[in-house]
Amino acid sequence: MEEFALNHKIYVGNNSTLKVCGKNIIIFNLPNGISKRIGDVSYVPKLAKNLLLINRLIEQSFKVKFEATKYWLTFFDSNKVIIEVVQKGKLY
Repeated sequence: MEEFALNHKIYVGNNSTLKVCGKNIIIFNLPNGISKRIGDVSYVPKLAKNLLLINRLIEQSFKVKFEATKYWLTFFDSNKVIIEVVQKGKLY
């Protein structure tokens, strides 16, 4: 993991900040044996929930389809659904 020398922070909903301690890569191991990566992922240990930015997925060849209570994640080179996420409260 790449560690930060500077005090890099993110802002959260209550206008407070949390320290970003590093950056890394997330690897999805798919059932068909293919691995897909999401790069430049921030490590924020004090964040209560994992956050995934939709624009980061789109930049890295993912397609995201939203409906009223769920979304699907696929890759541009395939229409196969990789992840189906159901909404819980106001979060996916």
